[in-house]
Amino acid sequence: MKHLLQISLILLLSLSANAQDNIFWSADFWKQNPDIATIEAKIKEGNSPTALNSRGFDAVSYAILNKVSNASIKYLLELPGNEVNKLTHDKRTYIFWAANRGNVALLDYLFKKGANPKVFDNRLYSPIMFAARAGLENTAVYDILIKNGVDPAYANPKGINALLVLAGTAKDWSILDYFIKKGLPIDHTDKTGKNAVDYAAVTGNKKIMTELIRKGVAYKDINKDNTNLFHQAASSSRAGDNKLEFFKYLNGLELDPLQKDQENKNILHYLAKNNSHPENLDYFFSRKVDIDAIDNHGNSVLLYAASHNNLPVVNFVLDQSQSINHTNKAGESALSLAVQNNSSEIVAILLENGAHTNIVSQDQRTLLGHLIAGYSARSKEDFYKKWELLKAKNLNFKAKQGNGNTLLHLAAEKEDLNLIDALLQEGVDINAQNDEGVTLLHKISLTAKDSKMLKELVKRGADPSIKTLFEETAYDMARENELLKNENIQFLKS
Repeated sequence: MKHLLQISLILLLSLSANAQDNIFWSADFWKQNPDIATIEAKIKEGNSPTALNSRGFDAVSYAILNKVSNASIKYLLELPGNEVNKLTHDKRTYIFWAANRGNVALLDYLFKKGANPKVFDNRLYSPIMFAARAGLENTAVYDILIKNGVDPAYANPKGINALLVLAGTAKDWSILDYFIKKGLPIDHTDKTGKNAVDYAAVTGNKKIMTELIRKGVAYKDINKDNTNLFHQAASSSRAGDNKLEFFKYLNGLELDPLQKDQENKNILHYLAKNNSHPENLDYFFSRKVDIDAIDNHGNSVLLYAASHNNLPVVNFVLDQSQSINHTNKAGESALSLAVQNNSSEIVAILLENGAHTNIVSQDQRTLLGHLIAGYSARSKEDFYKKWELLKAKNLNFKAKQGNGNTLLHLAAEKEDLNLIDALLQEGVDINAQNDEGVTLLHKISLTAKDSKMLKELVKRGADPSIKTLFEETAYDMARENELLKNENIQFLKS
C-alpha cells in the first residue's frame, strides 16, 4: 500500500509536466541508463513518465529502444498509464520495441504480465516481422514470440511475411533458414509478385540475393506492377541508397534497363526520386534510358528530382533534359515542386536555368501558394531563403489562389504567427474573404488549440464581425471548436 501511495504521489506531481520539457522524451537522458532513483527524481520534478509525445513515444518505449536496464523499465511498467498493451508510436505495443531490440528477458516479462501476441502495427506488421525489419538474427527472440502465440508464417494483407523482410535485412543465411524450417516457403511472393530476391535488391543485400538465386528463386520475372530488380534497387530504403557497384551487379543478371512499370516510370524516374547518386543516373542514361520520358501522371525525371533529390542529381538531369518547364497533369513544374518540397539551393538552380515563375497549378496555386503549402517550422531558415528568391522575381503576394483563398488562408493550417506576420508585411489583407466568405480568423477559429492566436489576430486587425456566406462569424465557429470549449472567447463577439 505504501508503494502504491508513493506511485500515486509521483504521478500527481508529474501532471504539471510541460510537454516541451519532458525529459523522458529525450534520447540523451535514456542513453545514460538511469536507475530507478534517478527516474523517480525526474518524475518529482514534473516530468511525465506516461505521456506520449507528438510522435507517440513515451518513457517506456524510449527506455526500451535505448537499452536501459530491465529493472528501470519494469519500474516504469508498474506506473498507472503504462499498461502492458498500451499503444505507442505507429500503434506498437511494448513487445514490438522489446523484440526490435532483442530483449528476450523483457519479452518474457511482458508476456507474463498479459501482453497480447495478436497485435499488429499500423503497417500490419507482427512483432516477429518488426524484429525481422531490424535484421535481428538471435533466434531466441523469435522463439519466445512464437512460444507465446505470434504466428511465424503470418503475412500481412500486402502479402509481406518475415522471410521477405529478412531478405532485405539479414546478414547471414542461417536466419532465413530458421524461418524456412518453420514452414515459410523460400519462393513466397507478396501481392505484387515480388519475392525474396526483390526484397534483397531494395537494400542491396547481395549476399542473401546470391544465395536465393543459387537456391533457384526466380530473379528475371517481371512483377505484377511491371517492375524488375532494377526498379527494386532504385526504390527508397531505410538502409540507404544503393551504389553503382550494385547496379552493375544487377546488370550482369541480364535484366532489361528499359523496363517501365505500370505507371510508365522508367529506372531514371525511380532514381531521380529515391537515389542520391548522380553516377547511377548516368549509368542508365548511357544505356539509352529516356531522361525526358513522361509517366502516366505527367511527371518527368526532372520533376521527381526537383521535388525530392539533391543538387548533384538535379544538376545532372538539368544537363541532359530538355524539359525544365514541363508540367504534369496537376499543372506542377519542377520549380513549383521544388518550392514546396525541396531546398532553396534547388529552387535557385532552377531559376538560374530559366524555370518559369508564372506557373499556376490545376488547383490554382501560384508558386507562392506552393511555398506556403511546404512551410515547416523545422526548416524556417531555408523557407525564408526560398521566400526571398521568389520575392526577387516580383511575384504577387496578394494574388488569389484556388477558391478565392489568399496566402493567409493557406497559411491558416500552419498556425504560425510569424508566418502570418510575414504575409501581412507583404500587404496580404487579413480580412480578405474567399469564395465562401471565410476569412483567416474564421479558419483559425475552427482549428485553434487555444484562444491565444485568435487574440493576436484581432490585435493585428482581424475583424470578428465579418460573416461568411452562411452568416457565420468567427465567434460562431469558435463555439464549434471543442478545443476552445473551456476558453473565454467573448472577445470574438462583435
